[in-house]
Amino acid sequence: MRRVLGLGLAAISLFVLGGVSAVSAASDTTVQELEAQGPAPTASQMLEKARAILADAERSTQSATQSLRSARKENDVVKSLCLDDKLAQLEVARATVEERVLSLEGAIQANNAEGIEHDFSVVSALGDRIGSLANEAGQCIGEDRTSEGTGSSLQVTFDPAIPTTDTSSLPLGPNISTPPLAASATF
Repeated sequence: MRRVLGLGLAAISLFVLGGVSAVSAASDTTVQELEAQGPAPTASQMLEKARAILADAERSTQSATQSLRSARKENDVVKSLCLDDKLAQLEVARATVEERVLSLEGAIQANNAEGIEHDFSVVSALGDRIGSLANEAGQCIGEDRTSEGTGSSLQVTFDPAIPTTDTSSLPLGPNISTPPLAASATF
C-alpha cells in the first residue's frame, strides 16, 4: 500500500511538473512570436485575444460534449472513453482560461504589467493546448483535423523501381541446408 501511494504521488508530481514546464515553454514561445510580429501588443489586444481563446475553448468543449453524447448513443465504448478523457482535459483547460481572463482583467485594471504578461502567456499556452485537445477529440471519432484550414494537399508518387508483380512467393531452387553434425559423443 505504501509503495502504491508513493508511486501515485511520484506520478502526480511528474504530471504537475511536466505541465508547468510545458506551459512555461509554450508561454515563452508565444511572447517571442508576438515580439517578432512587430510592436508589443497592448493590454486591450491581449485581453481581446484571451477572450477569443476562451470562446474557442467553449466551442471545443461543446463539440466534444456533442461527440461524446453521440458515441454513448451508439454504445461505442472506445470512442466514449477517449472522448470522455479529452472532454475532461478540455473542461479543466477552459476553466483555467476563464480564471486567467478574469485575472488578466484585474491586472489591466491595476496596471500590473508583469501580471498582464504572465496571464496572457498562460492563456496563450492553454489556447495551444486546447487546439491540440480538440484535434485529439476529433481523432477519437475518426476525424483528422491536423491539416484543416492550412491549404495543404497530399500528393502520392510511386517509385517506378518497385516491382509490379507478386514477390511474396518463395524462390525456386534448392535452398535446403544440411543439418549440423552432432557434437556430443553420446549421439
